[in-house]
Amino acid sequence: MFKFSFILLMFISLVSGLPSKLSNNSLNTQPTKPLKNVCCLDNKNKPSFPLEQANYNCRDLTPHGSERCNQLYGGDVCKWSTGKKCQSKACRRISKYELHYGKYVDVGKCSGICKNTNLSCSPLTYSSYMVNDVNSVQIIDKCKCDTCSTDDSTSVIEIPTNKCVGNCNEQKNNICLAGIDDNFNSNNLEPSSPSTALLSGILSSCSAGVQSGFDIFTDNRCFGHTFTNCFSEGECPLRAANLHICMRAAMVSLTQTDSLILGINGNGLWSMGLPALNGGNWNPNDELCIDLNLNNLFNSGTSILNDIQMAGHLDVVVQDDSAVDFVELSLQYDKCQRCVPKFTTLSHLYTGNGVKDYVNHEDCDCVEMGDCNRIDHFVTYFEGTMFEQTVNVGQCLGKCPNNLKCTPIRAKKELKAPEGSRTIGIVEKCDCQKIPWNPKGQYA
Repeated sequence: MFKFSFILLMFISLVSGLPSKLSNNSLNTQPTKPLKNVCCLDNKNKPSFPLEQANYNCRDLTPHGSERCNQLYGGDVCKWSTGKKCQSKACRRISKYELHYGKYVDVGKCSGICKNTNLSCSPLTYSSYMVNDVNSVQIIDKCKCDTCSTDDSTSVIEIPTNKCVGNCNEQKNNICLAGIDDNFNSNNLEPSSPSTALLSGILSSCSAGVQSGFDIFTDNRCFGHTFTNCFSEGECPLRAANLHICMRAAMVSLTQTDSLILGINGNGLWSMGLPALNGGNWNPNDELCIDLNLNNLFNSGTSILNDIQMAGHLDVVVQDDSAVDFVELSLQYDKCQRCVPKFTTLSHLYTGNGVKDYVNHEDCDCVEMGDCNRIDHFVTYFEGTMFEQTVNVGQCLGKCPNNLKCTPIRAKKELKAPEGSRTIGIVEKCDCQKIPWNPKGQYA
């Protein structure tokens, strides 16, 4: 018994004397060692174009793991690898594709680390590669660590990229208010402005004359006002007009004979009795605020849009035992013209990473937004070179019924270009077609 107790005490002493770094908490805080011999490398089926895929550095994805590596661009560009290939970081030749004479060529690139920090990974030998029967390019064969090399740098290039801006529609939507929305408060002077033609026209038949303005309750006197400066003259038609008016019958007899009249040049175009507008009755002290669509007037379907637009004004008359608190006229004009490009040039930036086009609108025009049709659009390609050519590529503009879209129907045209050849689209005609359903938000 004594021997067993002695051994147990010795064991407890040894355990208690262990360094603190071997405790459970300390073990959990030890940094995880990075995995060795795993990396993201080029897929053996890596495409040679487009250039953003062909020249992608797959090693940059190594810290992000195998899933990110294998799924890049759909899975054909990079591949997760293990083994000695992952350890190789020495100066070496890697693939780099460039566009030369219309063909993608692996011209090569030197990449890697030199043991001597004063040296850089640079080309050692070149060879000539025939792109076609006439033209050749120099491609890198081997690389070495050298004292004379290039240093990565970039420069800013200013390229004109003008755009068409401006509003071709001179007529602006407008809201005009006459009187004050003050619940028929007669303490303030609120004169109305009937035109001379209105005074000598409809208002001349009022037995006791014309009210002096808004909030006036006088027996047998008519209210009259003419909206004049609210309208705009121009090419675009009046698309919508709405009249909001608030009226109250005076405390007199025969209010049932009162009516609302709308017209131009002192003559009526539409009229209706206030009892009909108010649901059948217009008794003393009855009040009515109503919105009238001037393109589809109450209970008649009458439109006076064209009349008031051509005249440039609107006459409002209430006869002849009712007061008007205020009148508001809202006008909306059609956007019948659009500022679109007429002459355009394309600036072409050629680099080892491919060709980048920049659109520059030289001149723009205001064009009528009629039915869907083809209009001219002249584009100059390769300006200032022996390949310069101006082509009327066309564009589609106009309206379509039933939520259809004015869609171009194109034909292909081949152009000679510094890079070999280029295919462009020419709008042959325009047609109203359905907008394709794209749940992913991509172009069809």
